[in-house]
Amino acid sequence: MENVTLEPDEKPVADEPRVPGRGRRHPLTDDEVHTRLMAWLDRHYGGNIEYMAMSLGMTPSYAQMIVKKQRPVPRWMLDRLNIVCRRFTVVERYDASRNHTL
Repeated sequence: MENVTLEPDEKPVADEPRVPGRGRRHPLTDDEVHTRLMAWLDRHYGGNIEYMAMSLGMTPSYAQMIVKKQRPVPRWMLDRLNIVCRRFTVVERYDASRNHTL
């Protein structure tokens, strides 16, 4: 096996809590998902939300709502970020936002 150097505050993957059916990674909270989204946006698009929206095929206003936490992060974007999240949280927030606009 390959030797891996960890920073003092990092834990090996094997020590992370297990979630049934999800393997070794644990679900992230909404704040952790948003933090990863913002880091991904800065890294790949230089923080330019309009450029991100154009390259991902979404409207700039929808991308802005995602960044400002007014809409949940879409499932396909979570997959691109390689994030395991709590599915019920995403569904509940999506349902709540749909019912709110009706």
